[in-house]
Amino acid sequence: IHCSVIGCDQRDVTYANHCTAKVSDESIHQVVFLGEQQPDALLDHMRRAHVMVIPSEYEGFGMAYLEGLSVGLPSIATTKGAPPEFITHGCNGFLVPPNAPALVAEHIQALAHDRDLLAKLGIAARQSFESHPTWDESFQGAREFILQISSERSANHASASTHEKRI
Repeated sequence: IHCSVIGCDQRDVTYANHCTAKVSDESIHQVVFLGEQQPDALLDHMRRAHVMVIPSEYEGFGMAYLEGLSVGLPSIATTKGAPPEFITHGCNGFLVPPNAPALVAEHIQALAHDRDLLAKLGIAARQSFESHPTWDESFQGAREFILQISSERSANHASASTHEKRI
């Protein structure tokens, strides 16, 4: 298994060093630490990958999952936070509880050995992306709500001003 680790290694240098040392001591697989990547380079790495694994303790939004789905990457994601909104366990990826490295490894092994499953999840990943609303679609409802509230407040303000003039 070839693993590319992408992300900032300067936010928590102690943890990044621990990971690097752990991999060099124990890994039988090829692991490369690439650090933080520019958006275009990150997308290129995603296009060449087979699986995206982000087993964090908590993900507030999960933009990375949408980016992975856009290129047909099944994900192994955390159950905490937003990922369950994008990842359906066994359909377009797998959900694992935080701090469950053995379960993450089990899913990676399953996908490494079952290429039909990997292909099925990849196709579902892309289909999930296609069915997800775009930014414009997502914010259209917010825009309409703000315009409605603004219009109602303007109408109420105008009505109150007319009422004040009569008094």
